[in-house]
Parts: sequence; structure tokens; C-alpha cells
Amino acid sequence: MALASDKPKLEHAYRFLSALPNTEALLRAILEEALEVVRATRGTIALMDYRTGELVMRIAVGNGWTEERMALRLRVTDEPGGSISGYVALTGQPYLCGDVTKDPHYYPLFPDTRSELAVPLIGRGNKVLGVLNVESEKLNAFTEQDARILTALASVASFALSSADYHNRERALIELGKELAAATEIETLLERVTEVAAQILDADDCSLFLLDKSLNRLVLRASKGLLRQFVGQASYRLGEGLTGWVALHGQSIRTDGVVGDPRWKGLYTELLPEEISAFMAVPIRGRNGVLVFCGLSAGDRLPQRRITCSATKMRNCWRCLPVRSGRCWSGRSCKSACSRWSTSPPSANCPPASPT
Repeated sequence: MALASDKPKLEHAYRFLSALPNTEALLRAILEEALEVVRATRGTIALMDYRTGELVMRIAVGNGWTEERMALRLRVTDEPGGSISGYVALTGQPYLCGDVTKDPHYYPLFPDTRSELAVPLIGRGNKVLGVLNVESEKLNAFTEQDARILTALASVASFALSSADYHNRERALIELGKELAAATEIETLLERVTEVAAQILDADDCSLFLLDKSLNRLVLRASKGLLRQFVGQASYRLGEGLTGWVALHGQSIRTDGVVGDPRWKGLYTELLPEEISAFMAVPIRGRNGVLVFCGLSAGDRLPQRRITCSATKMRNCWRCLPVRSGRCWSGRSCKSACSRWSTSPPSANCPPASPT
């Protein structure tokens, strides 16, 4: 906890930061406040790119920053010389270094840096969103108390990023709901659903399969991404593969990768099995049938709570679709950072939806 003498500083910071108009201004103000409070020379806020496993510079304050330095992407690793920020992103823990010349993780970005302090930006589900890093030209410039202060400021940045992400997804879902209500052409609607889902999930591929009851197969009807060339051709038997299993059993599943899962078939090349770090699938029943919403991730993990909350939102949209006798839908989304999709605000808990 912060010492009593530091509480006025933090209270002043929170009041000031809460009045800022947008996320970018807020992050810059947080970084400037951090430099002032801990007497640092320069600092950065870098955000995670889960597709590449790297930190991307978002905000920088202090002397010496150039376009080349801002364009630098830091690997998330514990390998020597990988960077202190990269190590913090990997471990999710603050890191205090009094002498960078003796630190195995230090990456020499500025020749005058002697001390460094980095704290993670932690979002929902303990997901690392980025790293707040400050440096000093003095040896042993920072203390454990400075680390606690920066951690408090980092929590404000994390909440701002999570809130902005939530509102962006919410707007996309609201727009999709309007289009569902006004849709007249089902094929156009399906294409739009895949586009919005890919955007919300930050996915490389999102597809919708239609259950042809005469064949007892799920047939690809719309796709945004890797499977688009197979529309009307790709299909799964009911119960075949992870997608078919969910449609048959009406149960959601979540796995950390697919290698070794006997249900995984990989009939259509989207990603190699070893490239898939997580898979999710959620069945959604409507008056027209069952929608199975699935996701493959090559970088991020898929919290079950957020999957089921997303399913609840999609179920409401599915009930608005025109009746098509004897037909139901299933969906599939590939290489997605699916844990970014949640229909509840960052401050609220999402109750899991019961399988349907």
C-alpha cells in the first residue's frame, strides 16, 4: 500500500486524470504524472500486440525520443537483452533495477540510462495489456514505494484501455443489431455478421456454417478471411470436429490449443494445429436453430466467462433473424484475440450463460 504521505499525490493525479477527454490524452497524462512523481528522466507506455508477441510503443515522454526509437518493437521474453519491459510483460510483475549495466534483461536504448522501473498494465482476467516504464540517469533512483505509486497509476491506464475497448465493441454490436433488424437479404446479412465478428474479435477469419438437415452437415455459407474461397463447399458432419461436436452436443468448449484433442479434425487449412494456442466454441439456440460461435487463437487465451457473455449477446441477435424452416447456423472464427470480446463493462462481472 502507498504511504500516507503519498496519498495526496495520488488523489491529485486521479482527479486530474478523470477529467481528460480521451484515452490517448489520458495515457500521456498518466505517463507525465509518473515521471514527475518518481523523478524520472523519461518514460514510455507500450501496449501488447498479441499477434506478434511484442510490445508496441504507444506514448513516450522525455528527451531523446526519435521516430526510430518509437518504431521499436520489444519482444516479450525472458531471454538476456530482451528488455526489462518485455520481461515485465511476460511475468506480469513489477521490476525495479538500480543499475541497468548489471541487469541481464536490459536493452540499451539510451546510453545515459542508469536505473529503470517497469510495471505491467493488467486488465480483466489478469491479462497484460502493456507496460509502463520509467528511466533515470541516476543509479538506484527508484524505490519500492515508487513501484507502488506506478502500479496505482498503471491501474488507471488499464481501466481506461479496457473501457475504450469495451465501448468500441459495444458500438459495433449495436450497429450490427440495427442491421439485423433491417436486413432483407440473408446472404448479405451473414457476410456482415462475419465482418463485424472478425472486427470485434480481431480475427483473421470468421465464418458461418448452415446446417443442411437433409445432409446432416454444417455447410459454410459466409466467411471473412481464410475460408472465404470455400464458401458453399466446406462442410462438417454433425459431431465432426470441434465445431460439429458443439453443434451436436449443445455445449460450449474452451481448450488451450488443439494438439492432442481427439475432437480436432483440421479438415480445412486455416492455421497449423501447433500454431493454435486456444480454441473456443459456444452454441446459441434461437427459434431458427443453433448458432455455434467458435474461435481459434494464435496468441491470446480465451476466458470462458467472456465467451459465454458474448454468446448471450449473439443469441439475442440470432432471435431477430427471419425464420428459415429446417435450418440453423454455426459460426467459426480463426486466429483471434478472442479474450478482447466482452459485452460487459470492465468494472462488471459477467455471469456465465448456461449452455443451450
